[in-house]
Amino acid sequence: MGGVWERMVGIIKRVLKGVMGKATRVTDEILTTLLCEVEAIVNSRPLTKLSDDPSDLMPLTPNHLLLMREPCTLPPCVPSSNAYRNRWRYVQHLAQEFWSRFMREYLPELNRRSSWTERKRDVAIGDLVLVKQAGLPRGLWPLALVREVLKGRDGAVRSVKVQTRVSSFLRPIVSLIPLEFGSG
Repeated sequence: MGGVWERMVGIIKRVLKGVMGKATRVTDEILTTLLCEVEAIVNSRPLTKLSDDPSDLMPLTPNHLLLMREPCTLPPCVPSSNAYRNRWRYVQHLAQEFWSRFMREYLPELNRRSSWTERKRDVAIGDLVLVKQAGLPRGLWPLALVREVLKGRDGAVRSVKVQTRVSSFLRPIVSLIPLEFGSG
């Protein structure tokens, strides 16, 4: 009952405890702003494909469900006052720490490998997947559409040719992560 969102709440709490444990000068305003940043990160994660169009790389996110439209991203507004600027930088630092730890804990949850005795659904043509990359900017979820699958001698998919908005390339399946509510 509610295992998916309970898992997400657990990850968020664990990451926030880790980030806030190192925080030294947290005020009510800093905490409120940080929680808004955390909310933006968590609600921008891709859940599944938005449409059945095979060339569509737009995912359905929790923000689509909450706002009933595609969310807009505003450029950060740096305050002019020195005191506010320092607080803003501190919040941005904490939000970046949250992003890094969230990616380290959330992505492996999506890509759980079952025991070698259990057969899991292979990645198929037309699947929308996250491409695992280190050092991504906050809030960027690199998505790709599977165009071709390459199987190993055992008949299991070992690598795939994926198409991003910019290019197409070959990737091993260990560097791809199926979406939270993928097909199959």
